[in-house]
Amino acid sequence: MDTCGYCLNGEPCDKHTGQCPYGCQPHFQSPFCKVCAPHYYGSDCNTPCGQCRGDDVCHNVTGQCPHGCKSHWTGPRCDVCSPHYYGSDCNIPCGQCKGDDVCDNVTGHCPNGCKHHWTGSRCDVCEDGFYNSSCMNTCGHCLNREPCDKHTGQCNNGCQPHFLSPFCKVCAPHYQGSDCDTRCGQCRGNDLCDDMTGDCPHGCKQHWTGTRCDVCSPHYYGSDCNIPCGQCRGDAVCNNLTGYCPHGCKQHWTGLMCDVNTTEIWRENAGSKFGDCEGEDSHLKFYVPIVSLAVFLAIAVGIVIYQWRRISATSPQQGPVESNYQQNQTSSNANYVDLTFTEESHEYISLDTVK
Repeated sequence: MDTCGYCLNGEPCDKHTGQCPYGCQPHFQSPFCKVCAPHYYGSDCNTPCGQCRGDDVCHNVTGQCPHGCKSHWTGPRCDVCSPHYYGSDCNIPCGQCKGDDVCDNVTGHCPNGCKHHWTGSRCDVCEDGFYNSSCMNTCGHCLNREPCDKHTGQCNNGCQPHFLSPFCKVCAPHYQGSDCDTRCGQCRGNDLCDDMTGDCPHGCKQHWTGTRCDVCSPHYYGSDCNIPCGQCRGDAVCNNLTGYCPHGCKQHWTGLMCDVNTTEIWRENAGSKFGDCEGEDSHLKFYVPIVSLAVFLAIAVGIVIYQWRRISATSPQQGPVESNYQQNQTSSNANYVDLTFTEESHEYISLDTVK
């Protein structure tokens, strides 16, 4: 005896043909309503087939797919997401779960948190400061330390000073250092220095030295290293900023930078008092006549004093004071010494006492 199929609303089938006159219960094939409709299986035909490859019909009892599963699906009935995919169609990759854990195949949540540089409930968002599909690329120096675009890495609002947009990772021309806040040195030909080391590729401008061309050459100083050092004692190198000599100045030089010639100052002062002179001999021409005249006068005075004392010592002592006075008057007149000067030769002639 044949039994009726799953007729709609449980009505009996036709007793001669076995067909259900008013159709089948859901997911059964008419007219006999004994076989599951395509893509359903089970005793009540109420279970959808899984994601069979090529949209194959699964077995109407077991639900197995005859040729395997579609992409991202697995299991004997192809009704489970493949590892690391989730969603109703199993087409959403899991996020970056810590330890490569498999996310929940429905919600996508990671059971033990996220990998480094990842965040979000599904570990599918880069942390601020990182970008690209792996969140391993570091953002550049965006203005006001804003995060870069998490996909492109570009700084949408510009860069910090001295960085080149749009990625703000490279120093602007003539700046160097990890923060691009140090100017390049004085590179020859205004070359660009290395933006990390600051080295000049072809050497330095005149009067500059050092690997970064940021130090004055020896014996030069100033902001442009174009001022020669003064006359430092022992040919010492002056301070490259102030120009000061560390051990003082050479002989005949003075000033903070040892750049003032004391000999020139003396000559200028002498010239202002006595007129312009030519060479050191001009000073001698001025002083020699004065010294000679002074010596002559001293000798003449000495001779006069000597003769006066000599005459006084040889005069006789006579009578009282009055007679002595008269005697001395006579003696004084008799012992007059005549001195004759010769102007041209500056010599003198001594005449003996008249007796």
